[in-house]
Amino acid sequence: NQQEVSYQNSEFAHVQARENLSIQKSQIESQIKEAELRVEFAKSDLDKYIEGDAPQQINTATNTIIIRKEQLQRAQDKVDWTQQLFKKGYASKSELEADSLSLMQSRISLDQSEEDLRLYRKYDLPKSRRRLESAWEQAQMELGRLKQRTANQIAQAEADLRTRQRAL
Repeated sequence: NQQEVSYQNSEFAHVQARENLSIQKSQIESQIKEAELRVEFAKSDLDKYIEGDAPQQINTATNTIIIRKEQLQRAQDKVDWTQQLFKKGYASKSELEADSLSLMQSRISLDQSEEDLRLYRKYDLPKSRRRLESAWEQAQMELGRLKQRTANQIAQAEADLRTRQRAL
């Protein structure tokens, strides 16, 4: 009876080890596929930023500057015209001051847009690019570590199965 119980326990342990190995392989396969996707997505994010988002932001900022320059020119023309009208008595001092204020606002707006573009190119662009490159590198390293860990887990599960099989 003791031998029968011992045999059944060993057989159960063997089946359990075999199933554990199968489960382990399935989980590892899923983990590796997920890690490979993270690497792929990180690379895709980096490429999208380099080829799409960054140039688009620079283009948008450049277009904003062009518009601001045009607005500044129009404000300058309006001030010049209002000054001529003021000299002839057709415009009031408050109209001239309002147009001058509008000109000053246009200058400030243009300066701000140019500074925004300069700061983006100098700081935000390299920082975002480096962050995305780092995320890609980290994903690649994590994939490598995962493959090493999982190889050890598989080896352990296979050794456990062999041990249980010998015990059986």
